[in-house]
Amino acid sequence: MTFPCLRGKIDDLTPRIWDPDRFIARFHGASASEVHGAKFILSVWYGSWDEQLVKEGNKFDALAAVNHWDKQNRAAFADWVMDPRFP
Repeated sequence: MTFPCLRGKIDDLTPRIWDPDRFIARFHGASASEVHGAKFILSVWYGSWDEQLVKEGNKFDALAAVNHWDKQNRAAFADWVMDPRFP
């Protein structure tokens, strides 16, 4: 399952052409749900405690995300929690 809030924003990014700066740039002016989804993707890709993410304010906060996400986005997160996948 994918995050509905990210559809259309990350469809063309793959592990082979991953560019974190390009990824982050897509979320300037985005909704809170989209920003939390982006932070989740970054935390999975780089780890929750990556120093650069923390410095740039991009650390994922699960409780804040769940507070903003609708049922479909929470379901996508719950699916990942039950069967986590890492690049």
